[in-house]
Amino acid sequence: MQSGRKIKELKREPFLSFIYIFININHVQLQFMRFTLLFVFLSLLTHASAQKPVNKKQSGKDYSQFIIYPKVFINKDSVYIQDKDNIHPHLFESLTRQERDSFRKLIHERKQKYEGDSITVSEHFFLWLPLIERLNYEDPHYWVWPLVDFTDKKFKQNDIHVVPVNLLIINDTAIVDRTCDTIFHVGDRIVAINNEPIENFLNINCLRYIPCAILQQFNYFAYSPHYIVEVERNGKRLQLSTNGIGYNDALFRLSASKWKKELLHEHQIGYIEMDAFYPNNSLVINQLAKFVKTVQKAGYKDVIIDVRKNTGGSGHNFDHLISLFTSADSLYYAKRERVRVSEYTLDYGFPEDSIGILADLPAKEAHPRIPLKPKKYLGQMNYYVLMSHNTQSMASSFVNVLQTNGFATLCGEALSHNALKYGEVLRFGWKSKSNIRILSTVETEEYTKSPDGQIYPDIEIPYIAAEYMQGGDPMLEKLIKYIRKRR
Repeated sequence: MQSGRKIKELKREPFLSFIYIFININHVQLQFMRFTLLFVFLSLLTHASAQKPVNKKQSGKDYSQFIIYPKVFINKDSVYIQDKDNIHPHLFESLTRQERDSFRKLIHERKQKYEGDSITVSEHFFLWLPLIERLNYEDPHYWVWPLVDFTDKKFKQNDIHVVPVNLLIINDTAIVDRTCDTIFHVGDRIVAINNEPIENFLNINCLRYIPCAILQQFNYFAYSPHYIVEVERNGKRLQLSTNGIGYNDALFRLSASKWKKELLHEHQIGYIEMDAFYPNNSLVINQLAKFVKTVQKAGYKDVIIDVRKNTGGSGHNFDHLISLFTSADSLYYAKRERVRVSEYTLDYGFPEDSIGILADLPAKEAHPRIPLKPKKYLGQMNYYVLMSHNTQSMASSFVNVLQTNGFATLCGEALSHNALKYGEVLRFGWKSKSNIRILSTVETEEYTKSPDGQIYPDIEIPYIAAEYMQGGDPMLEKLIKYIRKRR
């Protein structure tokens, strides 16, 4: 394990960060390892295909000549669902006996519909999807990724073109939230991609914000050298033609932090978007502190911190970050922290004969209190934090500490179930080398304001598709109105 277990370097990698790790999804990459967002960005910056400029010419390649859709063997006579956890603190053991029996029956029935004893990785993913989604409910970090391989080493993943947009998912509606192709507008509702209804791309438990490239990957690798995307814009249906851009380029450009900061002089409010935590959070802390001081200099008292797209990352200098909000010298953080002892977690200091047990973290590794830096306190301000289902992992700890200690008012929607509970993730092959699954190793019980340990907003502002289809940011606009009204 890395030294990141101390609170100033606490690392609870997010589910969505693995989207950007999977720009390198050839089978060669399937080694066991730990990840931080540093690896994500290094992967993007150093991988040869990711360094290429965006190819604006149509690829013209028939992807079927280069992509291998691996097969996975299925045993139609039995369905194995483990009943004991050996890496995760409490994943499969969260299933009741009735649930486990029900999933066995369902998956067995699904298996009988396939001819032969092997299916594609995509078919295998959907075969097990009901169980995958149930386990994802227990731990939002948990997910399974179907992978492809290439017949020609000269064919790179960036040669695959994808629809160049990030989407906001509200129920069964997919709305363009960010794009690197000007033919798309923020607020466009995606109706179909190459005549395939968008509903077919939304048959997984989607996050609130997600790249279209990832939906294409999970929808039987629905890639194409050219796309006709049907959208609804201002009540009219349009057919948009695009060659898309390379897979890696799309994820890199659409995931790049914007660090949007704005003084809303008309409303006397400061707004800052904080959409990620990094292996070194000095940038986050400095940007936030500098902006709050700018707000103070303008004579304003209200600051909106937007973490709706922040899926977490490293807890490096978490104590410095929280110190901006209080003059206290410490505060309570975790009631209890436990780890599943395995070969991957022995370096916490456990003996080998303890492998398999769920043990409390050694005292030197635990974080019952966070020591703070009172000199970093920025003074009394009215903080409002916008959050969503995408606010996960370390970002969920951030909003929880602010709410529990009365440092900020949380606004938006409730976080994912158990968003606070697990972290320190590893990746493993699953059922075959053509699938990867993500497993947490640490369970944390944080002090919270909520008796059930889940995080709910103080001010609920729901996502409404019809409003977002008009463009703009309705949730932010409603929060601004609320702030002005309460003055």
